[in-house]
Amino acid sequence: MTIARYTVELPPVPCDGSFGGSLLSDRPDGWTYASLQADRTEEWAVRVKAYEDNPDDFYNAYHYLNWHPAFWKFYGQDNMSHTERFHEKYLVEDRGVEHRIEVYVVKCNPENSHIEDDETLNTKTEVWLETGKIRWPDRNFNEYQVPFHDHELDCGADTYEQAIVTMARLVHDKYGNDRQVCDERRETPRELGG
Repeated sequence: MTIARYTVELPPVPCDGSFGGSLLSDRPDGWTYASLQADRTEEWAVRVKAYEDNPDDFYNAYHYLNWHPAFWKFYGQDNMSHTERFHEKYLVEDRGVEHRIEVYVVKCNPENSHIEDDETLNTKTEVWLETGKIRWPDRNFNEYQVPFHDHELDCGADTYEQAIVTMARLVHDKYGNDRQVCDERRETPRELGG
């Protein structure tokens, strides 16, 4: 199945400073947060290409969701200043499925995939998923902590694998490969060449 190919325009994240020494790295100056950011950006481009080349593959769909910038999260302490916490060293980019996808295994009516009040009609097992973006902490982290549920991304299928493939397609089609739509800088994802 072919799908649209979208650009990747990742938001800037401060990345000054370094960590570790040259003994921990094959890089002459040791690891810098800028090199970590460059590696993250390159890894995301690889994941996007793999997903867009084969979106029906469970492995590609899972890792597309897991690394998607809509689900990036900054860690740190609540008492840290915004400037201190909004930094590459506190960014975790590879936990989207764990942090933002809610999984429900339900019995529902096979005729309409709804849970009926009459439980005798609920004979089919389905896996339902919900998700939503993590807000980008432009100014402060108070509103950032509130989870967002995007009902347009709700989906379900007969198996977990099928549900993940369906959700990845929904996230791709609605958000694209970056945060432009999530952060309301665009209404629709920007296609390559567009």
